[in-house]
Amino acid sequence: GTSADRSEFKSMISDALQGKFDLILVKSISRFARNVVDAQRYVHELRAANVEVRFEREGISSFDPSSDMVFNLLAAVAQEESRVISENTKWSYRKNAEHGVRHIGNNRVLGYDEVDGVLVPNKDAWIIRLIFEEYANGASMVEITDKLTEAGAKRLRSDKPFTPDVIGSILDNNIYTGDRLIQKQAPKNLLTKRPDLTVSFEQYYVSGDHKAIIGKDLWVKSQLR
Repeated sequence: GTSADRSEFKSMISDALQGKFDLILVKSISRFARNVVDAQRYVHELRAANVEVRFEREGISSFDPSSDMVFNLLAAVAQEESRVISENTKWSYRKNAEHGVRHIGNNRVLGYDEVDGVLVPNKDAWIIRLIFEEYANGASMVEITDKLTEAGAKRLRSDKPFTPDVIGSILDNNIYTGDRLIQKQAPKNLLTKRPDLTVSFEQYYVSGDHKAIIGKDLWVKSQLR
């Protein structure tokens, strides 16, 4: 709830502002929003549209003028709780990264499954080999996408055809050599959910982490193009 960019939440707010209902029942402030700015904004917008927001656990209503200060305080507490949870999670990730541990999960990397915490090449590994071999031998990304389409290759969790951008991201991923770079980008900001470029972070390179799909010589050749 740290971001209001939730499709069903936005749909609810839109319906309320259109007069489709005049009361929103919420279990607690933290279920409504864990971002103080968003919480205040939407409560004020709804109240201006004569829509009441009633918070069950806290026992307050947005129609009660005396509840504003309590609401703002509790919204701030909910945001701080999210920040603490986020920091604890990041700390856990950092400690695991120091030991070369970062679980990816199944259906997260084309060509691999995660089995008992270890990446294992799966039935789609041939797609990765074809991409690197064709590219290293001089084929363009457009030509590679055409070959994959003709061969009936499927993208990860998508029925859409391969594109040059997808091919490029695969070619940039050293995970297919059996090595891993842990913490590739800055941790996400709690509220924006985007990488926080103001935060310093450490990267960890793990060699021989799992079985390779392509050899390092093929990787180097593709990077030199």
